Amino acid sequence: MKKTNIVLMLFIATSLLFASCNRREYRTVTIAFDCNCTPQQQLLAREVINNRVGVWGVRNGTDLIDGKFNLSFRLRPEDNPYSNPWIYLLERILTQRGEIYITEMLQAHELASALNSWISENPDLSRFLRQASFSGLFTAPTQYISYIDSALNLNRHLFPANVYFAWSATSGEFTDFYELFALNSTGQRLPLNPNTVRSSRIEDNVHGFRQIGISLHRDYHAEWARLTRENIGRNLAFVMDGKVLMHPRVNDEITGGRLNITGNLETDDLSLIQSVILGGVLECTARIIEIPNTYN
Repeated sequence: MKKTNIVLMLFIATSLLFASCNRREYRTVTIAFDCNCTPQQQLLAREVINNRVGVWGVRNGTDLIDGKFNLSFRLRPEDNPYSNPWIYLLERILTQRGEIYITEMLQAHELASALNSWISENPDLSRFLRQASFSGLFTAPTQYISYIDSALNLNRHLFPANVYFAWSATSGEFTDFYELFALNSTGQRLPLNPNTVRSSRIEDNVHGFRQIGISLHRDYHAEWARLTRENIGRNLAFVMDGKVLMHPRVNDEITGGRLNITGNLETDDLSLIQSVILGGVLECTARIIEIPNTYN
């Protein structure tokens, strides 16, 4: 046998051995929709979920049968699927509605009179409210958020009709205080979904922090430019499911259809946001009901 053939056979054998030691198999999970969802809602939701997880190389789900379907994702045989980070992310993907939009904000000084009247009506609030940044109204600890929401609802008449409130999605660094913002219901709003977003990717910004870089479809370049142009010197709120992800100050008009999502967000948070932007809004939530021990 020629020497070259022997070398080739050894190379093939080594490659097969290496592949067998490092092989990744597909782990299948079974997903069930909430029983109060109609069959039509379930079909639409399955399509949204397929689009969301498609970003991460997951096989498209099987057909929907009795409100259930399967998804398969790559996993090494020695991995524990119950502690795998992707399972945790998948659980969030299945339960987040994912309505993401950019909207105009109202500053604290613009609502000073209404806020003073509200605190006068509820004097005990001053015990745990703290002054917020220039873009927010105030901050409060987690345990008082429900109480504050109730007080806002009971005194809704003190505030302008176009105002609605939203808390920050994450607490302050090293604290459990969340920030409350006033959003403008009659202002401009730009949704972020498959209809408006051409592409997105998780990347490092110039400061070394992780962010989502987004490119809008050309039809929305002018809308984004107008929204930034008319809010120079003010803040815009990036909102997901009623929570403010970030609230950047606009310094200049932004042309070209580019924008970034960054802030006090973990990589898993960014992965979730990217998934729901590219997958669309989920009207019917679901849950994982089975993770088999076998591979396929």
